[in-house]
Amino acid sequence: MTQALTSEFYKNILNRINSNIYITDIDTDKIVYMNDYMKHTFHLQNPEGETCWKILQCDMTDRCPFCKIEQLKSTQRNSACVWKEKNTITGRIYMNCDSLIDWDGKQYHIQNSIDITDQILLSMEASIDELTGILNRNAGKKRLEDMLKNMTSEDKLAVALCDINGLKWVNDTYGHMEGDKLLVFFAQNVHQELQDSDFIFRLSGDEFVIVFVNKETAQLETWMQHMLEKLKVRRTAKGITYDVSFSYGLASIYAGEHLNVSDVLSIVDTQMYIQKRDHHIKMGQERLQQDRRRQTNGETLLPFQYNKDYLFDALSESIDDYLFVGNLKTGKFMYSYKMMVDFGLPSQILSNAAAFWGEKVHPDDMMMFLRSNQEIADGRAEQHAITYRAKNVNGTWSNLLCKGKMIRDESGQPDLFAGTIRNLDKYTDMVSDSENSSSFLQSNDIEQFVVSEIFKNHFPFAEERKAETPDKNADSQALLATPKVLFYFLEQLPEAEQLKIEQKLQNFINQYILDGFRVAYIKPQMPLFCFNQAVLDFTQYTYQEFMETCNGYFSHIIHPDDREMVEQSISEQLKNNQFYSLRYRILRKDTTSLWIYERGSSVINEYGEQFILSFLFAPDEQKMTE
Repeated sequence: MTQALTSEFYKNILNRINSNIYITDIDTDKIVYMNDYMKHTFHLQNPEGETCWKILQCDMTDRCPFCKIEQLKSTQRNSACVWKEKNTITGRIYMNCDSLIDWDGKQYHIQNSIDITDQILLSMEASIDELTGILNRNAGKKRLEDMLKNMTSEDKLAVALCDINGLKWVNDTYGHMEGDKLLVFFAQNVHQELQDSDFIFRLSGDEFVIVFVNKETAQLETWMQHMLEKLKVRRTAKGITYDVSFSYGLASIYAGEHLNVSDVLSIVDTQMYIQKRDHHIKMGQERLQQDRRRQTNGETLLPFQYNKDYLFDALSESIDDYLFVGNLKTGKFMYSYKMMVDFGLPSQILSNAAAFWGEKVHPDDMMMFLRSNQEIADGRAEQHAITYRAKNVNGTWSNLLCKGKMIRDESGQPDLFAGTIRNLDKYTDMVSDSENSSSFLQSNDIEQFVVSEIFKNHFPFAEERKAETPDKNADSQALLATPKVLFYFLEQLPEAEQLKIEQKLQNFINQYILDGFRVAYIKPQMPLFCFNQAVLDFTQYTYQEFMETCNGYFSHIIHPDDREMVEQSISEQLKNNQFYSLRYRILRKDTTSLWIYERGSSVINEYGEQFILSFLFAPDEQKMTE
């Protein structure tokens, strides 16, 4: 009687639990018990005695291949197995907990299943961009972060940052609903072209990130061009009458770089900016040609129009001075955001601004300040330029120079007063820093330094003069030995000239705390003119070993997969920019590779030969040193 009561008591407990619980015979797979909740879930009346895989799964002819019984039999007693399953009958996803229990001298299998479908759907919803249906910013960055952390030496990632061209124009011309349509069109079309291992997520309004797994850069460049063509073809079917294109930056990522998500996005953003800039230049040139054709045909061009609020914000962010615009008819003034912050203004827009701002002016400057502003307000003066002191948010006095000009309306009445306010203290500090610091990083100074002190008197490259100086002693190439800097010239120099140059180089590099330094000809394989000890430290070669390996050509120590890219990248960047920057791998003596970051500029000597002067930094090497 007690045993029967106990059994009924336990059954009642199990029947009240809101999860699926059933017990089977491990030899026959026959169900010996199922709680009421599970019977209701699977619409079963009397499942006891039935084979579990016949009534709990679809189209099974034998025990389920994912059954955990055999696994549990081989593990320690009282162990459990937790796993997820999508059931073929209910279509729901369950978190299952399986174990073996002893009952009346025999072992049975018991499973407790909790429906987690809704939880997964909520999690998915939290990870999905509501508009486009792809991964959102947080979910995408988290997935990329996990991939970067778990990369092995065999893994290779490529990341592309895409920016839709002309989204603002679409929004302004056709409305934001059309702009949303463009975003969805782009995201879905790119998503359907990706392989299962790749993914796309929305980074911001019109920016998307695509992550490719184990793809070559050349292959992806082709993929990007094909994608652009597909968008052009498919837009017509979607009723999109305007051009659909995007700019992108693409970079390959390797395990040895130890980059985080921010590093990767910064790299591809730089690459995308270059392409975006070129796109806008091209579009500008096309519009110019259209305007010229219209003028030739006698058409009247539309007047220049702009959004005043956007203009104010753009100017405020692009100049060091504070910007202000005042409405002389209402007495309201608008100031730069950074001026509001620096001087503790309640907002960017002030009513009766002269009186409010006057309270911050130094008492000795007050009358002069108010008198000058009143002359503008009365229309008796067209412009002013005054200096005064005002109390900043730190409670100290800032020396300010205010320049403003009045603008009259069509009837000649005072309308607007606009100008700039310069913080003379900041400007003085900036000028002082500029005067006291070396300016070797300016192109003119680089040219002056390199051409006058090195190239002018000590060219050409040693390899080209080897026949003239066959007895050159490589061991005599070391010009300077200090704890920080050692320089090597591939040219025998007179002792007096050596001392002169080495001192300039030492001061130059020590001042900027730069690791690697090289000067090379802009020629195939980049013949070296000179380099410092850090280059040898990066490669782990002695000078003699280095020269035997590279034979005076820097490209010989660059990883074979990167050589062509390095030369092309330097050439392409120098066509449009004063400086270039890139990252690549070099090969070390032990055959391992080391990631190098390089920044440089080109110079031309009086003989018309072009060189690069560049600085090299190895972050992994730096970490080991620290």
